[in-house]
Amino acid sequence: MDEQVVYTMAGICLISIVILAFRYTIRNPFVPVNMSIPDSVFVNDPVKIKTDAKAGEKYSFDFGNGIVETESTSSIYQTYKEAKTYTLMVKVDGRCTDIQTLVVSERKPMIVQDFRPIIKIPDMAFVNEYLTFSDESPYSTTSREWYFEDNSEVDGRSKSVSHTFKTTGNKKIVLNAVINGKTESTTAYVFIQNRPVEESQGLNDKANTTHKKGNNAGGRIVLVQPAPPNEPIGTENTKNITPPENINHEETEVKKGADISDAQLGSLLMEVSEDKKSAADFNTYLCDNLNIPVRYNKKSYSFSEFCSVLKQIKKIIKITPYPSRNQNNCIFLIDIKIKEKVGPLGIGRKTR
Repeated sequence: MDEQVVYTMAGICLISIVILAFRYTIRNPFVPVNMSIPDSVFVNDPVKIKTDAKAGEKYSFDFGNGIVETESTSSIYQTYKEAKTYTLMVKVDGRCTDIQTLVVSERKPMIVQDFRPIIKIPDMAFVNEYLTFSDESPYSTTSREWYFEDNSEVDGRSKSVSHTFKTTGNKKIVLNAVINGKTESTTAYVFIQNRPVEESQGLNDKANTTHKKGNNAGGRIVLVQPAPPNEPIGTENTKNITPPENINHEETEVKKGADISDAQLGSLLMEVSEDKKSAADFNTYLCDNLNIPVRYNKKSYSFSEFCSVLKQIKKIIKITPYPSRNQNNCIFLIDIKIKEKVGPLGIGRKTR
């Protein structure tokens, strides 16, 4: 055989071996990996994470929350339990890698517009005086029904009504109105008190400013002391009558509530739930009236009853009060919301 042919055949075989070895080493070449994630992600929503590397054999997903999973497919789902920023990484066949940042947010609650009527209450409210109440709702209202002091009959149907309360204390006012074709209801409370003594005395003095004219035209008033009933008139042993000492009539003191913010009130109520405080510790804010109404969980309690209920509720995170105060800063009504801890597997109410 010709020597040149042998050399040629040997060269061709060598080149073929090199080409086969090169092809074997690059049968899984490195390619750029791009991971895609949604733009908007919320807590507890399933999130689809995928890559554009379709020819890989093994996909390792690191979700940034301590969980790593290996799959044979290029996409996977994951759910996040906490709102924060996570760093995600995918590795294809142990070589090709991509890193992305995922922001998980809390889903905002849907805001429902409140169409209930708005009751305007006088700043000062006294017994046996006409008080005017009005509906200040800006919405289209076709009819109204006013109820005072738990009366079962309608007390008025116009936009503004007047009412006189005969006793002191917190008085209930209910207004039912048809707004945008739907019946809406609002309940409010007004604190009725006695008019202060000095004001009542001033009103009485106006009625006694006119005196009759006569021989005593100078305006001097002579007080005649009647004789004792057991002493005959004209006796020589007339007793000296000592005029009574002036009696100081103390003015009725109107109680005023101590200043406390809503947040501070919530903190004190938390101490009640922990059995560190009692209802009596709130006297200075309730003006010694522990029977004010407290609305909680669609029920109404007196403040004393609510403190007892509060001690029976376990695992409270936060108590949010919405107190109503009168002109003397006395709290006369409290709406309560309580946030509780969520148990295992999400069992338990968050807020009620």
